[in-house]
Amino acid sequence: MAQWLNKYVSAFVVSIVINAVQWLFSGSRPVVQLPQGIVHGVRVTFQVDVGVKPERLYEEDQFLGIPFALPPLGSLRFGAPQPIKDNPSRVIHATEYGLACMQPTGWAGRYHTSDRNSMSEDCLTLNIVRPHDVQQNLSLPVMVWIYGGAFVSGGSSHYNGSYLVYQSVLMNRPIIYASLNYRVNLFGFLASSEVESRNDAGLNAGLLDQRLALAWIQRNIAAFGGDPNKVVTVFGESAGAIAIGTQMLWNKGLPTSSNPKFLFRGAILESGATSGYSLPEPSVHDRAYLNFAKFVGCGTGPMQRGRADQKTLGFDYPSQHSSILDCLRAVPTDVLLRATISVMDRSADTQMALGSEYRPFGLVQDAESYSGSGGFFHARPSHIVQNGTIAPIPVIIGTNLDEGTLFSPHDLRNKNQLKDYVAFSWFYRHLRHHPSETIDTFLSLYPDNPKLGSPYPNHISGGSTPFDYFRFFPPYHSNQFKRVSSMLGDMLFDSGRRAQAISMSRRGVPVYSYQFRQPMPQPDGRVVEPYHGVFHSAELPYVFGVYAMQNNGQGELSKMMSHAWINFAYDLDPNGPTLSGDDSNRVAAIPKWPLYTPGERNMLEIRHGHMRVVRDDYRDDAMQWMANDEHFNHLTQR
Repeated sequence: MAQWLNKYVSAFVVSIVINAVQWLFSGSRPVVQLPQGIVHGVRVTFQVDVGVKPERLYEEDQFLGIPFALPPLGSLRFGAPQPIKDNPSRVIHATEYGLACMQPTGWAGRYHTSDRNSMSEDCLTLNIVRPHDVQQNLSLPVMVWIYGGAFVSGGSSHYNGSYLVYQSVLMNRPIIYASLNYRVNLFGFLASSEVESRNDAGLNAGLLDQRLALAWIQRNIAAFGGDPNKVVTVFGESAGAIAIGTQMLWNKGLPTSSNPKFLFRGAILESGATSGYSLPEPSVHDRAYLNFAKFVGCGTGPMQRGRADQKTLGFDYPSQHSSILDCLRAVPTDVLLRATISVMDRSADTQMALGSEYRPFGLVQDAESYSGSGGFFHARPSHIVQNGTIAPIPVIIGTNLDEGTLFSPHDLRNKNQLKDYVAFSWFYRHLRHHPSETIDTFLSLYPDNPKLGSPYPNHISGGSTPFDYFRFFPPYHSNQFKRVSSMLGDMLFDSGRRAQAISMSRRGVPVYSYQFRQPMPQPDGRVVEPYHGVFHSAELPYVFGVYAMQNNGQGELSKMMSHAWINFAYDLDPNGPTLSGDDSNRVAAIPKWPLYTPGERNMLEIRHGHMRVVRDDYRDDAMQWMANDEHFNHLTQR
């Protein structure tokens, strides 16, 4: 859905004024001096259509494609990112977005860069957008975006922060917007016993990229006019939100001696949480790792397993390479990319347990790789949340009404096919001991009744949408789509959101929770396919302010959400004058957004004309079972 956001950015109400082949500059290019070098940005004038003439002009400074790490090439491939040495005289031209990190070009992902010429292994860059005339000592809050894409695709250039910055100016609460690239799929999350054992490699390297980028922002943002004390609110969606939740687990949620303060002070997690996803040990990927190595030609000499048992894996290598890892570092980029696409095509229907049988990459437990402080995952996510070892950082955390519909198969015809799908796609093969009873319990919590499935009823005044009671995809009398969509959405997204909200609020950390329920129009005015409902990622154009200049319900809702996010960056509280007071830029009245508490479990339902605070208890029996059933969480490695 990220491509849709780009399409809306170009199609809707704010247009970039272009003079011949360049931006329309107002004055000289902005320049910022950093220890790393002299950064030359671009000043852009936007023409804003507010429905009257003359149209309003708005100026901002953009610093795009700033490197924050050495290119992860050669011996640095698959390793932790390395910082760039200071050189104040170095000139950094930051006038265009950097290339996206390597990702599948033809895979049916929704957050990817499809053009091979728009991606590179040399991709570790970040972007900063600020209102024009920001002075170095103004000290604005900073909002840092982390993209989603299932940790296999995505890029910061897909998300235009200009609307959000413009809304902050209208609110008289200006912000600085930043976004970053991080490595994905094989290049960012290579996983195996060998990778775990090597000091020159990094499990979950893409998450380490994010940490280095956030540290770079902490160090340098004051030069751009950012506040080093109120420096960062991170926000992200899907894998971006999961990544933020993961960053809150670093060093068991505690500051380290080398970094006595957290890398961000607030977090907004859209459709992702600290738990809910699978997190196996690196060795689960060993078979896929060996098969992948053979596929790319790394197989002509014996290699030892790099763990305490030192068992021979029975694989051969070219004589000049002593290990699979060394060999993979010598494989040409496009060979690795084609092989990555091949293994992803084999497991395109799932990114859960079944994927680990083909993919030598993914999020994995990594604490064994660290001595002393550090590490993201010291246990499975469900255990971490129950134990409360999460950084005590205030959060907004929410989901969309129909999180599972984009990812659910359409061809499950009956209960037995659904059981087989769950067993083979969601449960790890080596752990499938007596899963039938667990699956039966799971299915009993999600009855085969289309009235209860996803897409869920989303009416306002007692009526129902036409598809509330239908099955989809013939034969209608038995299709399991709505049922599995409900199960999948709760397992991956909603159960983790609720568990994290309860756990953090129980410890006294400020938590605000929401459910987004607004049907999303297409550019021609049509609503998306009915069976998608309010799907995963549907909130993005509202948060980024894409609709905010429209004089209709979509515009009101976009203003409300972008203003709430900006308020949170200022106050760690989404409530503010433009949401509830007499400000001239005030949006339609909404209820005060209350804190989430373990007792009241307040949640804001977000839909234009239907804002209300409700108790977060839908499908409570099912989600409590997911959170607490050890056999289920063991089988799924949640």
